[in-house]
Formats: sequence, structure tokens, C-alpha cells
Amino acid sequence: MSSRYLRRWLISLLICGMIGMGLTVTGSAATTASDGITIDEVDFLVENIHPSFWAEATDPDSARLYFDFFIYVKDLKNVINQIKQVRVYDMYDSYWTLDLNDDIDLEEGYIGGYGRWNDGVMTENGSLLAVKNLRVEIITNNDELITKEFSIPEPGTIDSFGKSFVYCETYRGRITGDHTLALKLGIINSAKLSKNGFTAKFAVNDARVANGQFVFYDRNKDYVGETPFFLNKYSGEVIRSLNGGKNFNTSGSNTMQIETSQIQWDDGKGPADICYALLYLRDGRQFIGTANPTNFYFVSRSEMVEVK
Repeated sequence: MSSRYLRRWLISLLICGMIGMGLTVTGSAATTASDGITIDEVDFLVENIHPSFWAEATDPDSARLYFDFFIYVKDLKNVINQIKQVRVYDMYDSYWTLDLNDDIDLEEGYIGGYGRWNDGVMTENGSLLAVKNLRVEIITNNDELITKEFSIPEPGTIDSFGKSFVYCETYRGRITGDHTLALKLGIINSAKLSKNGFTAKFAVNDARVANGQFVFYDRNKDYVGETPFFLNKYSGEVIRSLNGGKNFNTSGSNTMQIETSQIQWDDGKGPADICYALLYLRDGRQFIGTANPTNFYFVSRSEMVEVK
């Protein structure tokens, strides 16, 4: 997930009732060109989401791995009426069809967004995604075809020629050298709110994690607020409220102690609105020292726990 989209990640936290569209299977498609419509860039995100995140879902077999696609089309505002269909295909020519009414942002210039598209074909519980040799296909009103291919690197890397499959903790199928584990869910051991602030004990067991934060919700699982990120995304400095500012442990236990005044609240929200918390983690270590130090490709959202 590149830095230009960081400001929009909060949208994904607010859409608690959205379930990814089902996967459809098709044959192969030809590639052609079209004047006036150009795919500038395809950005992406892979999310490992605990089922408790969804407002209405308690099924432990709810899909846990999701794609988010951001398909940037040149001058989208002026060419959108020329586009009839947009699909994203995987390596097996299975596809997701994007909704040109809902899955679009004309101001930002992309088709897609935080749609959380999942795969119910390869596994029953949506715990496996094919991430190599993906492609976008746009069909115009004149039945011309525009395509762009891309692959998603392994967590913590920028190598787009890596593994073909990514799986999460609930995956029950075979694992080969062509599989890689998604960013693992963090574990919240305790979460308490008092007049002195928010305190949590939690564990992270994935060295590929580069940063994280706590996110808060009300009884209806609507967004309330969030802590600052554990590490300054530019300097890497650890905030004092995490382990006393000493470190962010990605191979064991951590303690968070933060005053409510340091929490970033949604408009009109405050401590009295907090009912649940989750631990949000992301990769991005691979971009440290580059021109885009805040980029990331994988995130995980832990089980949503009740704040006592």
C-alpha cells in the first residue's frame, strides 16, 4: 500500500458491514489496446481480518484473506462513461467483477477501493489467495480490451516474482515452497480503560511486522478512534506509551499505556464510546530507506476484544 493511499486506510475501518464479492470462474481472455483509456497504475492491499471485525459475523470460518484493488485510470472522470466492465483475474482466470457504481472514486481517479474481495473457490473459508500473475481487464463500450498485469510480493519484500499463494492461520490445505504466510494476526491478552487511560497487553509474533496501532469501536462496531502508530513512520522512533518507548517487540509481548488525550477520536466520540479494540498491524519494513518509507502491502486486524 503506497503512501499516497495512507490517508484513506481509515475508510476501511469504517466499513464494518462490507463483505467481499464472490469469485467467478471463466476462460482465458485476449489482450488488445484502446485509444483514450489507459491504466496508469494498479495498487493493492492484502488484508488478514479476524471474523469478529464484521458487525454481523461470528462464524469462525468467515473469509479471512481479502484483496483491495486500486486501479488508476488516466483522466478517469472524462472516460468513465466509455467503460462497460472492469474485472480482476487471477492466475487461473477466475475473476472478480468490480461495480462501476460503488467501486469507484472519481476524485482520486481509481476503480476499486476497499472492496475486500475474497476467494471462496480454492478454500471453504477464504484462507488462500493466488497473488501471482494477476491482471486487470477493462472492456469499453466498443468492446475494446485494455489490460495490465501485476503480482503481489511476499510480506516484507518488494519481489513481485515471489510465491504464487498467500495463506493465513486458518488455512487447512497443503503448503509447498510456493506458499507464503500472510501477515499474522496479533493477540490482545487484555484491554482496559480507566480514568488514567487505555492499557493493553498484547503479543506480536511476526518479524515482518513494521508498525501497528490499536483501533477502537463502539457497541455496534462503529469506529470510535485510534492510538498513534507505535513507531514514527519516518524516523522509526517508538512512542513512549509502548513499552515505555524502549522497543516494539515483534517476537513476543508488549504493553501499551496511553492517556485518553493522546487517542485520536472520531468527531463527537470519546472514552465513553469505547466497547471494543483490535490490533492493527502492517508490513512496510522493506521500504525503510527508500523514497517511499511509508509504503506497505499487507495488513492484519486481530480479534476484536471487549475493553473492560
